[in-house]
Amino acid sequence: SDTVTSCQTTASTPADCDTNSGAYVLPLSTPNFSGMVVKGDYSTAAPWAHISVMQWQDSDNDGDINQNECCDHPEWIGGSNARPVTVNQQTVAKFGMSLADGTYELDVHPSWEDTTSIRRKLNLTVASGSVTACTPVYACASDGEGGYTLALNTANISGSLTDSDGTTVQYSFVDVMVDDDGQSNTGENGYESFVTWADVNESGAFSLYLDAGQDGAARNYQLAAFPSWSDTTHQRTLVTVEVSGDPAAATACAPVANCTASSGSLAITLAKGNYFGTIKSSTGDNLSNALVMLLDGSDAVITDSLTNAQGVFYLNISDGDITSNSCTSNNVCDLKVQPASLAIGSAVDQDSTFQLGESITTGKTAEDLGSKTLTAAS
Repeated sequence: SDTVTSCQTTASTPADCDTNSGAYVLPLSTPNFSGMVVKGDYSTAAPWAHISVMQWQDSDNDGDINQNECCDHPEWIGGSNARPVTVNQQTVAKFGMSLADGTYELDVHPSWEDTTSIRRKLNLTVASGSVTACTPVYACASDGEGGYTLALNTANISGSLTDSDGTTVQYSFVDVMVDDDGQSNTGENGYESFVTWADVNESGAFSLYLDAGQDGAARNYQLAAFPSWSDTTHQRTLVTVEVSGDPAAATACAPVANCTASSGSLAITLAKGNYFGTIKSSTGDNLSNALVMLLDGSDAVITDSLTNAQGVFYLNISDGDITSNSCTSNNVCDLKVQPASLAIGSAVDQDSTFQLGESITTGKTAEDLGSKTLTAAS
């Protein structure tokens, strides 16, 4: 039947919903975490800022949450907007949410209209129904009466992104990683913990807030700068940025071929692949939009790229990848090519794998792998 037979609250101790003349009464919960959101100046209201809430999960079932080990992770559970409210003839941005006991990661995002603020990450702990910790405290300040003021970040690092020809890269992004566990064999180049990301706008500009180490000591981050989706010539490019001082600022960036730092501002240049070649269809025509992958000895993908309109591909292969995957040995690393899928019709070519012999060696900046012709589809 279409009759509701049961209704219970979702509290830690579920209870039957109240009824009134046969109808269910659904009460709103009382927030246990509420307050205001302000901009990075710690005073100006930030209306329509959004707070994303992620709860840490004990994924390895060892009975505790360890944010620096595999495989505990934060899982998104909801969010709240900071709505504009007039208090004493001033506009403030108020929020409220009800959270169960647990450990949380909060991402506070500025509204689309706010062009001066960037998001901030906060850590929150709720125990026995009440907030017991919110850090860093300077960005999550308690009023002593149960309310909190959350502060967005103001960027301490600005940057620009261009390609190897000096052309502005538009509508892309930059990822930031840090080495939290001190192990060189975790993550990529030892940087295993995700910190944040920044959007690259139509002018090729991006902004970040990155902390220095304790008492202003130098702290290193790995930034991964991405080409725009339509760029099949340039590669995801990794640079290392040093942040130090009080207030924190970018003080160094490497390698200098792809990144320079000046007065706290970064200029990042995308790398073209140091290996390139041409892919041809079995018909003899240059093949565009084909996926080109460099495979290791177990057929795992080391790196990949797409061919451009002329059938040319570029692969950016570091000396570290070449050495660790034994690509200098004869026919260990192969090139696999997948032609673009057709929406209609029959495929002309099939996936093809090419042995590279000893073509992959260290120290190369512009090595031509030649022309590769795909096998016709059967």
